[in-house]
Order: sequence, then structure tokens, then C-alpha cells
Amino acid sequence: MSPIGLMRGGHLGSPVGLPAPANVFVGREREIEEVRSALQDNLQVGAMVVGEPGVGKTALALEALKTFDGNHHIVPVRGSAISANVPYAALGYLLSELPEHVLDHPVLAMQGLSRLLTEQAGGRILVLLVENAHDLDPMSVMAVTQLAVSGQAKVLILARELTGAAEEFIRLWADGHVRRIDLAPFTLEESGGYLSALLGGRVARAAVANLHSHTSGSPGFLRMLASEQRHAGTLVEQDGSWDLVAPLVRSGEIAEVIRARLNRYGPEQRRIIELLAFAVELPLAALQRLAAPEDLDVLEEHGVMRVLATSPPIVRLQNQLSADTVRESVPPARSRELREAVAATIDFNAIPGGTLMGFASWSIDCGVELPPEAALRAAQLANRLYDHAGALRFVRSVPDHRKRPEMVLQEANALRSLGELNAAAEALESVLEAARGNLRLWTLLCVERHRVLRRLPGRAAEARAVIEQLKAAIGHSGEDTAGGTTNNDGGPPLRWEAVLIEAEYATFEGRHAQLPRELENIYGDETLPLGMRLYAGCLLAEGWSLTGRSEDALAVVAWLETGTANPDLSPTLRDTVLVRVFEIYFNCGLWQRAADLLSPRRGTGIASLARGAGAGAGTGGDLAAGLLHASCGRPDEALDHLLPALGKLRRRDPAGAKPAALAAAAYCSALQGDTARARYYLGELGAVGEQPPWNISVVAAYFRLTAQAQLGGRDAALTDLKRLAHEAAGRGLVAHSALFLTAAARLGDREAAVVILDRVPETAGQLARTGRLFAAGMLNNDGAAWLQAAQLARGDGNELFAYEAASAAQSAAPDPLTARQARELANTSFRRLRRHHDLHRSFETLSSFEQELTVAAARGHSSVELGEQLNLSPRTVDWHLGKIYSKLHVSSRTELAELLA
Repeated sequence: MSPIGLMRGGHLGSPVGLPAPANVFVGREREIEEVRSALQDNLQVGAMVVGEPGVGKTALALEALKTFDGNHHIVPVRGSAISANVPYAALGYLLSELPEHVLDHPVLAMQGLSRLLTEQAGGRILVLLVENAHDLDPMSVMAVTQLAVSGQAKVLILARELTGAAEEFIRLWADGHVRRIDLAPFTLEESGGYLSALLGGRVARAAVANLHSHTSGSPGFLRMLASEQRHAGTLVEQDGSWDLVAPLVRSGEIAEVIRARLNRYGPEQRRIIELLAFAVELPLAALQRLAAPEDLDVLEEHGVMRVLATSPPIVRLQNQLSADTVRESVPPARSRELREAVAATIDFNAIPGGTLMGFASWSIDCGVELPPEAALRAAQLANRLYDHAGALRFVRSVPDHRKRPEMVLQEANALRSLGELNAAAEALESVLEAARGNLRLWTLLCVERHRVLRRLPGRAAEARAVIEQLKAAIGHSGEDTAGGTTNNDGGPPLRWEAVLIEAEYATFEGRHAQLPRELENIYGDETLPLGMRLYAGCLLAEGWSLTGRSEDALAVVAWLETGTANPDLSPTLRDTVLVRVFEIYFNCGLWQRAADLLSPRRGTGIASLARGAGAGAGTGGDLAAGLLHASCGRPDEALDHLLPALGKLRRRDPAGAKPAALAAAAYCSALQGDTARARYYLGELGAVGEQPPWNISVVAAYFRLTAQAQLGGRDAALTDLKRLAHEAAGRGLVAHSALFLTAAARLGDREAAVVILDRVPETAGQLARTGRLFAAGMLNNDGAAWLQAAQLARGDGNELFAYEAASAAQSAAPDPLTARQARELANTSFRRLRRHHDLHRSFETLSSFEQELTVAAARGHSSVELGEQLNLSPRTVDWHLGKIYSKLHVSSRTELAELLA
């Protein structure tokens, strides 16, 4: 009996070599269907699944074979490196039942094996499950091949790579007898699904990204690493979500598995692995001077290392876990010896950035002092790649680094990003005077100091003074005809640096209507560096999106999104642009576009926001998604993201984003009816003493007041919403004014509706247009206007706003068509607000009688037909169906049939 049969309570055919069932299995639908199709194809003898160790070949095979249990007899055949040269080793547990003298004659052995398997199969189809095909002994390979080509058995061969498999197996594939199925590691999204199934709950995006990065998406390594972190207490469940709360640990099972795999290689091949483990990456040309080509070929073919198609080509280990394990097992003396060998082949000033960072860190570990220029360059690269701890390590490895202002600039950047603001301020103040002789460096130090001071309580006046000092110093240094200081150093005009930081501070304080006029000049000057123009465009578009020029803002955004595709942009700048674009869509009420930016299909959004641009490392993606879902009235999905984000923000919040997360969590808890939890979050919000940036304070105020209204404080919330709308209008921020006024109107305040129509222009964005239609519906009892508002909100993904507007439109509909459209839209939006509103979940709450009636109606049976079957009048049937439609939130039999299908 097969292992599948054993799992289902069948009888055991043989205990030897049976693969253990996987703990969980998710996804891989296409590959499973391919395996099943190949095994059922009369023109083929089976399939060969090819993939690196740990990718899940055995789990896939067992999952695919489940459907064959009962009419198939599955026989495991497992190769082993230890017995790869022992004849019939993989089939020994079967051949042991034959007389010993038979094994000396291959023909007799084959006949005996065939007869034995036929008897065991008992008329069922025989399937040979061949694991570790690359380690199968030659006689077992011959037997499996003959059984397959003779039609006596189907085969499912699991191989590490095609080139390492036996020649007979390769010929089966080349001749079309077996179908090759390549099994790739999990994508980031698939890793998330697998970890959620493995841990039995949602896993924070940042934790998924971290575990996926370390394992390269290998399901086997993911399982071991997640289990190890859980037992070590570094992966814990907080507020219903699993998250990493400490650095990863690597020991136990996973380290043993990796060491065992690497020990299969010869000394020279292991030396290459050690070199790459310590260096992180090396130019291919350098590695070729350190190792034999055939050894490099073997490691590449086995998937141990990979060559990146960069210029110049770079080599890395395939799996970060392997690198970590190797580094921890190599003695210090051996590490120094390896480093000296690499140092003899590379030049600090010429190696690529990634190689420099790895080699610099390795040098520090070996006690080798870095050249100051190399340390500075490594720190700059580390800050751009969010490795702020690494940047500090590089800078501080240089003796007397505080005497070098360019080093302190990188140190302060890292400290600010890590939330250590006082330390950053102290470092900057110690070198400002020493940098006076280099105006560009002094300018950059002032910009960094301003960013630190504006986040420190009680130092806003100093932050403003820094900008004035900067403008005065640059203005006195001489200007070119374009209005920018040349400084005679070949860089972009320094005056633009002052304009950018002045504009940045204006957005920080909510003075978007006071952006410097020169900002447009920077954005439009094609002679300036792309990064400078992109950042100017971000600030400009943000200002326009809030001050009534939404169409102009969106035109700039289109250019910004195109610009992020430039491969020369640093990750930090690309992420800064994407975060600003997300906020602009959010400001304009274009929630669907904001959601698209977060979609994994974009390939940039989630990864970029999750890296922490603006919110803190590993928090941005969850925070952005949570705020977006909360704005659209989807509390279940919102809290899935907000709670992991809050867990991280409570530990470290360098950008002051925690108030927005707390307020949104309170609002979503109130929508769920969990008033105690909502009040808890509001209480925690009230204890936050630091004043956040304007954009965060607006979001926090919006959710705080809408939560307060849900908790019974409607009148007080309305007063504050209208006050905040008036303050925003006074600043010229009509989009924020529209946000607060629309919230008040949705709570039933007619005064707010009047102000919307009088003072909020349609040019303030999609939210303003939707709000104006909602206000018109309220003031004029206009069902058509309400329906239009609902359609706009629904089109942009705001299900709660759509439901509210459509519900209002039903009672005020001027005609039956409007009423029907409003009812259908309200029902559709309602079903998407909460998970338990889903039609299939609601269907389960119906009585048996109601379920039967629902299915019959969906299949097209008329009320008359149903009445005859149930001995009820058609009117009574319609009455029951009406109750069912109300419970399920559907509008008609047609809609019911479509949804149930």
C-alpha cells in the first residue's frame, strides 16, 4: 500500500524508505495537475520533477498522488549517497524477499522483482516514486527504467537537476517518455501563504520578507527556519499576527542540514563556498582567479551559487542561510587566510558596491582597519540600502571618525533612521564648524541637522533657524544666471538643496500652500540629476494634490512612476518616491490606485513600502495597507495589517507614525463592534506626547474622530471634524478640508454638506467629487446624486462609503431603475465590508429549508414550481425568498445564481 494509503488508514506494504508527509501543503496547483496529467497519459510513462533540495519535490509528489490512492499501488524507491554504488540498494527492501542466488543474475532479478510487484499491486496500477534520483545506484536505475518502458509501471522521478540524473532517466525525458516539471522556489507571496498555513495564523509582511530572503523561498528551509525561530522566541504571535521581534537565530536542525549538504563537496569547492559566505558576493573575474573553472561549474549546476547577469558579473551563494551557517562554523584564523586571498585579487577603489560592503564587513571582523575612503563609501551604500546598523559599523571602524565631517554625515543619517535623534544631533553639532570650508558638505550637514531637529520635541525653532542660515550662507556665496549656486565643484546648484529642504519642511508642517516657487524650476530642469528632479516632483505633486490641483498633481505622478523604473536610482530614493506617490493617491481619494501600488504584481510597491521608507524598518507596507483598508471601511483586512505594524511601531517609531496606526486600529475595532479594544487604542493614542508630521496628524485625527463617533461621541466628533476642516481650509488644504467635511456629512451633518457644496471645488480630487455628490443627495434628497456618489466610491474601492451612499439612494430613488441599481450596489458593497458578510459564509447561517430553497431558486425554478414542490403558495415562496435575499444581501435570483456559481 502506498504512503498515501497509510495516511488514510490503509495497510502498510513496506515501512522502508517511506517519505514522511509534509506538515502543510499550499499552492502548486499547476504543478500538481501536470504530475497527475503525466501519470494518466497513455503516451507517457510518468513525470520527472526537477528542483533544488528543499524545494518541495516530495511534498508535491505525495499531494499529487493522493487522488490515485485506491486504484494505484505506490512503491517508494529512494536513492542515497551512501549506497549509490551498492547494486539494488534502493530496491533492497523488495528484493530481500527473493532467493539470494537470483540477485546474481540481472535477468532473474528483474523477473522476480516484476512478479513481486505485480502480486503486491493486486491489479492496481503500479507507480514507482523515485526520490533522490541522482543518488540511485545503477542497477536500481536499470530496473526502474525497464519496468517503465515495458509498461508494467508508471514512474514519478524526483531529481535535484537533470544533468545529475542517470543517463537512462535523461533518455526517458529526451525521448518524450516522461514529462519534465521544473519546481521553482516559492515567490514572496507563496512564502507568505505557506508560513500562514504552517503557523496557523497571519504572518506580518516584514517577517515573511525576512524569512523568504534568508531561505530564497525554499519550502524546506522555510519550515525549519520558522520552526526554529518560534522555539527560540524570535517569532511570536502578537495581536493575532506572527512577527519577528529579534534577530534570527540559526542552530539546531537547519544548521545540521546545511552542513551535511555542503560536506558533500570537495575541499576546493568548500573553499569557494567559504569565500562567498564571508564576502557575500564577488566579481566573477576575481573568483575565477581564486578557483578552478570546473569547481565553479559544479557549484553553479547544483544551485549552490548563482552568477548574476550584471556588469561586471557577480557571484553569490544561492541561499543566505548557507552563508550564515558557514560563517559561524569557520575558525577565525581560516577566515583571515581566506580574506587575504581575496584582498590580493581585488582593489577597494574599483570593486562594485555590494562587494565592497561585504568585504568591508569581513575586514572589520578580521581586525583589519579599513581605508577611510572605503569605509565612507561602504557607509554611504549601506544607508542607501537601509542597512543603517552596517553604516554605523563602517563609519565607527575608522579611528577619530568624528574629525571627518563626511563620516559624521553618514553616521547621523544612520542614527536618525534608527530613531536615535539626540545622538544624531550631537554628532552633527560637533562638526559643523569644521565643515565650513566645504560649502557643499556643510549644506548637506545642515540639511541632515534640520531633519533631526524638527523631530525633536521643543527644537522646532532651531530647525527653522537652520534653513534660514542655509539660505543666507548659500546666497552670499555667489549665484549663476539660473539662480543656483555653482560652488565650482561640478555638482548641482547648491541653492536647489536649500529650496528642497525648505519645501520638505513646509510639507512636514502642513504648509503645502507655501511651497517655494522655485520648486517647479527644479522639477522642470532636465540638466539636473534625475533624483533631485524626482524629489522636487514628489513635493510639488503632494502640494498640488492638497491645494485643489489634483489633475496637475496626477500628471506629475505619472512622470514620477515612470522615473522609478530607472535602474540607476538608489533603493532609498525609489522608495521615497513610491511612498509619496501612495500618499498622493490617498490624498486624492484614489484608493484603488493606491491599492494597485501595493499589489505584489507591481513588483515594487510592497517591497518598497515594507522596507520602511518613512515608517520604520519593516513597517511601511503593513501600515500603508492597513490605513488603506481602514479608509475603505474594511476593518478585518485593515487590522490584519495594522496590528503587525503597531507591534513594530511600539518598539521603534523613527518617523512618528504610531498615532495614525493607533487611531485607525481604534476605528476598525469600533466598526467590528469591539468597543473595549477601540477605547484601549484611543487611550494609548492619548498618551502619545510627540507631535507627528502634518500628514500623520491628519490621518490620526480623521480616524480618531470617526472612531469616537462610532463609540457614541457623535456630537463631539462632528464639532471637531468641522473645526479641523475649517483649519485645513485656512491653510489652503482643500483636500484635507474635504476629508473632514465629508466624514461629517456621512455622519448626517447637514451643515457640513452645505459647506462642501459652497467651498470644496471638484478640482480637489476624487474624494471631493464624491463628497459633493453625497452632499447634494443629502441636501436635496436626491437619490440619483447619492447613487452617483456610491458608484464613484465603489469604483475607487471605498466599500463603506459606497454602501452608505447606495443605502441612502434606495429610499430617495426617483424611479425603479435607480432604486434597483442602488439596492444592487449596496448589497455588493455590504458583502465586501466584513469577512462574515461573504455570501458563502452567510449561506451557512441559513436553515436547511432556506438553503434548499435558495439553491432551487438559483437553479431557475419559478415560485410556482417551488410552491408545488413544497406545498406552499407562490406568495409564501416569494416571502421566504425575500427573507433569504435580505439575509444574504442579494437583489434577485439572477444575482443569486451568479454568486452561488
